[in-house]
Amino acid sequence: MRGDRAAQHALLLDHIGGVRRIVVRLVGNGPDVDDLVQTACVEALRSLPRFRGDAPFGLWLDRVAAHVVFHFFRSKKRQRSKLELVADTDRRDQSVDHERRLELREATRRARALVDELTPDRRIVFLLVAVEGRTVEEAAALLDVSLAAAKSRYLRARRDIDKRLADRPDLVALLGALVEASDG
Repeated sequence: MRGDRAAQHALLLDHIGGVRRIVVRLVGNGPDVDDLVQTACVEALRSLPRFRGDAPFGLWLDRVAAHVVFHFFRSKKRQRSKLELVADTDRRDQSVDHERRLELREATRRARALVDELTPDRRIVFLLVAVEGRTVEEAAALLDVSLAAAKSRYLRARRDIDKRLADRPDLVALLGALVEASDG
């Protein structure tokens, strides 16, 4: 299949939903998603000859997408990119009144701002673990960094966020409400 472009494109098309899912989970459902998905697909096609099959193709593709997002976070023109964590608070649940939805939306916005303040290397590991639900080991593999580096970045991200939250008890209460709403 190494030289069969049609087969390569078909394989990529079979997995494009997974690429979109990881990109959306890392950067939100904003205007940059389509460009990042396209960039990840182009990079995957370019890198496909180096795919050795040591891991499942979908995991390898997740790794390519995570690298694309990481470089997006690091790019100079997008240094302070607006991150949009995926949250289910926009669903129109009739059991939640309008004021409650506004509170949850505000909690989501403020949580996004906290994560936006992290450095790109800490932000990507934090998002992979806390939002995408990956293990630190999986995040390390996806980003091609050592397990120690991934653990350190994740712990530092958590410490940075905890430090900022210590000065904002109102935000802690809002985030508690957001967690309750997502569990319920």
